[in-house]
Amino acid sequence: MRHYATDSFSKDAASRFLGFSPPTIQRWTEAKLIVAARNKGTGLWTYRRNELERFAAKVGISLDDAQCNPPHYSVSRLAKTSKTHPSRVRRFIDRGELRVIRVEVPGSKNEIVFIGHAAAGRFIADQAKAQKAG
Repeated sequence: MRHYATDSFSKDAASRFLGFSPPTIQRWTEAKLIVAARNKGTGLWTYRRNELERFAAKVGISLDDAQCNPPHYSVSRLAKTSKTHPSRVRRFIDRGELRVIRVEVPGSKNEIVFIGHAAAGRFIADQAKAQKAG
């Protein structure tokens, strides 16, 4: 994991720390999934390291994966990268054969599903073998 010398992060730094895009961090902040302080003068958000670590632990985000490129995959991105259909990725998830990070959206029945770097790498390699053999 990358070392950060600070305990306070901007939204961009928080996004790099967790391995998600700034708009995703913003949505999670607005949904009150991540606690942040807003500077009344500038309107910018400030995130505390312990809050980011708490959130990561709660939803199962690997901070080691966050330092990879890309750190996390959506279902559609993994399907495109592995040259397979999104429904195939979802079947692997539904059968428990692909470990995912699930983030529930408060006040909604929806959840956000991400696949960590390590799990995605294994899936991509397995799909490449299957395509080569088939």
